[in-house]
Amino acid sequence: MKDEYTRISRNYTRLGIRISGTKKENELAGHQGLPDPRSEEARALRGQDLGQPFFALWAGDWRGQRFWLAESVSYSRIAFRTKFEIARGNEGTPDWMDLVAAADELWRNNKKYGVPHFSQLRTGDIRGSLEQADLPAAIVIRLGPDRIGLVTKPTPRIVVFNLESWKVSCAIKSPVDGLNAANLIDVDGGNHIVQVNSDGSVYIYRCSDSERVLSGAFVDGEIVLMDRGGYFDGSDDAAQYLDLVLPGVPGRHLLSQYVSVLRKPGTIQGALRKQGLAEAPPRLASPPRLKLDGQRLIAESTSALSMIRIYGDGRLQREAAITGLQATVEVTEIARDDVRTLTAVAVDSAGILSAPLDIPIPKSKPKLIAGRLHGLFVGIDDYPSLGSICGSDQRQPCDLAYAVADARRLEQAFAGASPAYRHRAMTVLTDGKATRAGVLAELDRLVAAAAAQDTIVLSFAGHGLMDGQGKLQLALSSSRMDRLAETSLSFDDVAGRLRTAKARVIILLDVCHAGLADRASIATNDAVVEQLMTAQGTAIIVLSAAKGRQFSKEDERSKGGLFTVAVAEIVGSQRQQYDTDGDGVISISELYRALKAKVIEASKGSQTPWLSRNRMVGDFGVF
Repeated sequence: MKDEYTRISRNYTRLGIRISGTKKENELAGHQGLPDPRSEEARALRGQDLGQPFFALWAGDWRGQRFWLAESVSYSRIAFRTKFEIARGNEGTPDWMDLVAAADELWRNNKKYGVPHFSQLRTGDIRGSLEQADLPAAIVIRLGPDRIGLVTKPTPRIVVFNLESWKVSCAIKSPVDGLNAANLIDVDGGNHIVQVNSDGSVYIYRCSDSERVLSGAFVDGEIVLMDRGGYFDGSDDAAQYLDLVLPGVPGRHLLSQYVSVLRKPGTIQGALRKQGLAEAPPRLASPPRLKLDGQRLIAESTSALSMIRIYGDGRLQREAAITGLQATVEVTEIARDDVRTLTAVAVDSAGILSAPLDIPIPKSKPKLIAGRLHGLFVGIDDYPSLGSICGSDQRQPCDLAYAVADARRLEQAFAGASPAYRHRAMTVLTDGKATRAGVLAELDRLVAAAAAQDTIVLSFAGHGLMDGQGKLQLALSSSRMDRLAETSLSFDDVAGRLRTAKARVIILLDVCHAGLADRASIATNDAVVEQLMTAQGTAIIVLSAAKGRQFSKEDERSKGGLFTVAVAEIVGSQRQQYDTDGDGVISISELYRALKAKVIEASKGSQTPWLSRNRMVGDFGVF
């Protein structure tokens, strides 16, 4: 801190003001802030030493200049006041700005903002002493090379300051639960600002008029965002973590129960583009209720019922059409000897779902999963035709170290260690043998051979790219950037094969590596999942190595990717440890929970695996 005092002092030297960091005795007025060099206050301070002037201080560099953002506090018998001032400049009179005053002026001059009351006193925050204030320090975030975000406390407000224009560019007067704000994120060049709270709640504001346009939550590595009309976008799995409280509807319900009526793809993009309110949501009723009475499923609803869906081992086994406000289905009609778990869901005429209901199955059921396990594992280390376009300088070869090892490691884990299936058939294709024709031919063979009670597991490890038409491609050893579509494996082709599969499909996806981090054409794991989920309707689960723009990490000690090593340990050498219910089979919840914990710990939080599912409900054994 003393070094920063010295550096600030250089900028105020010509004014005759010293900032030495020595504490003034008998200081009763609080902490002195950075004086405006053009003000009477600055002239009155000539020849003085400000001493311990700041409650909190942040510093940074901008285009070779040092800048400081200081929080200061003053108080009297009437009230206390916090000030946030920024200054910069290495010679002469420094640039200076009172951020809250500038934000207040922005509110007064912008008619879209409504009644101006951005300053502390206008918000009604009047406390008689510093002790009553119990002051926390503000949050300061570097949003980009030219922008700084500030969350003031204890009076919560958001201010975005542009270092280039030396102006406040965004001012949010009443951020939701602002005292718990933990982070700010800049969106689309400063048009919107994202507030992330310590409890995972997320709020997005439009800077042009300070309106909150989206609300949501970041939970379990997933994000769900809802517009002001009540429509949301986000994965179905993420919606299972969020409660929904509806006006006039008693109780708390899961957002996932209303997916069919409230989830609208494009909601986020639409809210960021539009100025007005989105379309009004439909009138929502209480969800159906489902209970088990002996061997009977009883569905009840305040609105007309439509059907009861029965899932066996996660896959849809039967749909029973029902009508009225109450209906009954006999469980004995849908039980099967080759199914280990049964889950039922009631649906009303609007598509609103009941909470899933697990149906107990006698313990005499066999531990082995019925059917066969078919595996195809693709790993690409060598990319000679991509050229030296990778690395931070985009001049390094794009070769990977452990993608081939990962493919072989998974093949061994599923073929040798997992006792869940009576019959297992595994194929590994790597580097030059993993041609487009070869992979598709093997995929055709698996899809044709796998029956309804079987499981297909596919693993892709390598680089994922987007071609000129925005199509997702798995880069092969033959891939060239100038002919990417012709020399790579299209995920359209993969999804087309999966569309016809009768078997359950589980995909292990690891296509986002740091080697291509600086290329605009890199495909994220999220984009690949979206492609697979929207292009086919079979029962499918995708486990991705990383979320969004995170990169897959590799471990030098184990000579493999963190994701693949963790999967191989959970289903292979350490399966007894992660089979928490002791039934001999790793269920999807056991796999995902353990995988996430292991990868997050090994990557120190920089890599988060995630799960997405299509037409799969409930918990069930997989390996």
